[in-house]
Amino acid sequence: MGQYSGTNGPGIVTSSNGCLTFAGSAGAISGPSSFCRHSTQSFSVAPVPGATNYVWAVPPQATIISGAGTNSITVEFKVKPGDVTVKPANQCGSGPLSVLPVQLLKCYNPFHPIFRVNSQNEISIYPNPSKSEFNCLINGFEDQTFSIIVFDYSGRIVEDNENIQVNNTFSFGKNLASGFYFVEINSSEVKEIFKIVKVE
Repeated sequence: MGQYSGTNGPGIVTSSNGCLTFAGSAGAISGPSSFCRHSTQSFSVAPVPGATNYVWAVPPQATIISGAGTNSITVEFKVKPGDVTVKPANQCGSGPLSVLPVQLLKCYNPFHPIFRVNSQNEISIYPNPSKSEFNCLINGFEDQTFSIIVFDYSGRIVEDNENIQVNNTFSFGKNLASGFYFVEINSSEVKEIFKIVKVE
């Protein structure tokens, strides 16, 4: 029979062949459970005895930008809520799952404009102001393609992007000089204009 070898938090059981199997989960996930959309957040769990890897999963559209495989990660979120989950693992297998549901809030930011038709259709541009490129996320609007046209203050077109697909992030404006611009985003059914600022 195995012998329990942990005394503080999740433990491990040593089998007769020397393999370490987990007797508990990674415990509670530390990190925020509600925060603004288009933000970067950090999550962690206490180290688990015997774990050589930590298997994390994040909500749709979110991306782990650092710490994958460790007990602490940094995640970039867009607009979709869901669960942040993790389980400890080693060469013998993995332990039980720990879950932290997260909610993403629609926080007001005058430099992060959002055009919202309903709960399923939304256009957002971020970061704004930007030192490099801008990101445009078009959610919903099924069966539509969009164009993203950038005008300077004189009304001159300085960038024209066509056939932008929905439910993807499109980057633009990297080569714009510093200053104020207007961005026209349109399809056969939608036309919206945003103001953006490029800074040095």
